[in-house]
Amino acid sequence: MASPAVPSCSVEGAKHFSPAAAESDICEAFQRDFYAAMGDETVPGIFSIALSVTATGTISAQITEDSAASGRTFPQVAVDVMDRNLDYRDLTQLAGAAATVVKTGQTRD
Repeated sequence: MASPAVPSCSVEGAKHFSPAAAESDICEAFQRDFYAAMGDETVPGIFSIALSVTATGTISAQITEDSAASGRTFPQVAVDVMDRNLDYRDLTQLAGAAATVVKTGQTRD
């Protein structure tokens, strides 16, 4: 029996999200919300997730399907916040938006 895929997630600029949040905490929260938004039919670990956080209040996600048959890269999705610091509410919003892009099959050309 093959072992399940290890979820791939990275965060660039994690210090801009919250000084107290580790990269692993940010990834775990995003993956939890992303896979919940994707629904039960999605196998965790088939997507590579690259998150980027800027000092100006933007958090973005680049999702790539790791399937050997596909390897699709989806359009980057971002959330901008101007009136407060980024927090986990924004991460949840980003995860939902990213799941919508993946579920609708949009690809980056």
